[in-house]
Amino acid sequence: MLVVGAITLGAAGAIEACICLATLHGRCLPPQINTTNPIDVIAKRLVPVETQPRPMQQVLNVNLGFGGSNCALLFRRYEG
Repeated sequence: MLVVGAITLGAAGAIEACICLATLHGRCLPPQINTTNPIDVIAKRLVPVETQPRPMQQVLNVNLGFGGSNCALLFRRYEG
């Protein structure tokens, strides 16, 4: 398990980017699991147990790494 965790730690940004692209392609937000007592203001924006379709055109992915290695990617649908 430790080896798998170390591999995914280095690839976390790439994995997140792939999930963002899949979300944008399918236009469905993935659920936030294991949320037990959210704040009321935030709770109305959370996605429950199942995915929810949304008419999205772009997705923002922000990665904050160790030692200040930070990156933000904005993916937008191409309607050509």
